[in-house]
Amino acid sequence: MFPTLTALLALGVALGAAKVLDLTAGSAAGLFAGLTTQSAVVGTASQALSDLGLPPEQLQAQQEDLSSVFSLTYLVSVITVVLWVSQIAPALMRADLAKDAAELLQGSKGAEPHVQGGSVAALPDLVGRVYRVGRHHGQTAQALQRKLGSGVIIYAVDHGNNQLPSSPTVLLGRDDLVHLVGRRAAILRAEEWLGAEVAAPPHFSTSLVIARVMVTRRAVRAYRRVLRERNPSLGRMEQQTRGVVFTHLTRGAIDLPLERNVSTEIQPGDVIDLVGDASTTTDACRRLGQQIDPTIRFDFTYIAGGVALGVFVGLGHVDVLSIPLTLGTGGGALLTGLLFGWLRTKRATVGAYDSAAAEVVRDLGLTIFVAGIGLTAAPQILPLLGEYGAGLPLLAVLGVLAPGWVSLLVARRFFKLPSPVVAGLLAGQFSSSPGIAAVIRQAGNSTPMNSYVTVYALSNLLYPVFGPLVVGLVASNT
Repeated sequence: MFPTLTALLALGVALGAAKVLDLTAGSAAGLFAGLTTQSAVVGTASQALSDLGLPPEQLQAQQEDLSSVFSLTYLVSVITVVLWVSQIAPALMRADLAKDAAELLQGSKGAEPHVQGGSVAALPDLVGRVYRVGRHHGQTAQALQRKLGSGVIIYAVDHGNNQLPSSPTVLLGRDDLVHLVGRRAAILRAEEWLGAEVAAPPHFSTSLVIARVMVTRRAVRAYRRVLRERNPSLGRMEQQTRGVVFTHLTRGAIDLPLERNVSTEIQPGDVIDLVGDASTTTDACRRLGQQIDPTIRFDFTYIAGGVALGVFVGLGHVDVLSIPLTLGTGGGALLTGLLFGWLRTKRATVGAYDSAAAEVVRDLGLTIFVAGIGLTAAPQILPLLGEYGAGLPLLAVLGVLAPGWVSLLVARRFFKLPSPVVAGLLAGQFSSSPGIAAVIRQAGNSTPMNSYVTVYALSNLLYPVFGPLVVGLVASNT
């Protein structure tokens, strides 16, 4: 809906400008491409100009008009889009983008609140406690573990100043010290079954193995058979995965705290962090799915292959009613990015990409991209301003604000969408990578990307179709 609205309003502006300013077909198509910030329109419009049968001199002149008008209006439109989606639109919504984005992230089944760098949680979820066995002596470690339930493990038992690793058959004697590790809420039940909490003796040593595993579809099916449940929950899966404690659950880009989500149904692709000793952790990872190697920060082969494939896909086109449809290199890279990202959810051992590295590459790429547009547009700005005055820049601003304002109204008043979602779709309807980068920077997290990706993909498919349409309509009226 939103890309269609943008395309129709931009088409109206381009046709109106062609009539009022006496623009050529090439200039009108360049204006449309600039208003939608879609470089693929230049390609389809240039091909349409070639099909008009113009003399070589006129064809070259119109193609130069197409390029120069696009360069000027694109530059103005990009600046307007960035200001519109990150500053003006949130102000009109009377919304605090950062606050709303944080609430939206936390509202996803109780996601973890953002912790600023340089600080730690005052009440960490994972804790260790030592208890002295009192009235319930004589039970085995296995019996105690059954009473404690999930979320806590018996790490070690101290018997006569001799620390023993936990074993199901270990008999707990009076005054033995039991070292428990688990989530805070789960470990509070221990005093009822053991005795008073005491300070850990100096000879106690603790060495936990931390592992991260991506849950596979095969593992979910296996737990379904064992638990005889259609949709096994996090808590029930933890009960069946003995000897480890689940500490963290990540679904997509959303972190879910364990205590508030033990009833959450586990899905293939979920990532679980867990702790335990070396043997139990290895066995748990094998049962749950594919263990993720934290030392691999960047899978260069996988990511480079996806980018190369995306560029190749974007260079191709499909003719529909004699109109060449193309995704462009940006759209092709987006498509393969979605595909390769989905494949990573199936196999966690490929496609690692550190989030900090991704942010650096994204910001650097956008900076180079915008600088290139400025270098291209600079030599053509003065001649165009001399011929048309401030008309083209003002039309570029109007071409962004008009569809943007209508989309904002529809999204907020009729669909009642939260401000980060609205900001993302506003950036997507203009296919604006600088726009979404500015929105994410203001929001403080990636929640606007969900709406941006969908609208961006539709925009990339729709706008190139209008290039030949603009050329044909303007050429038929001259």
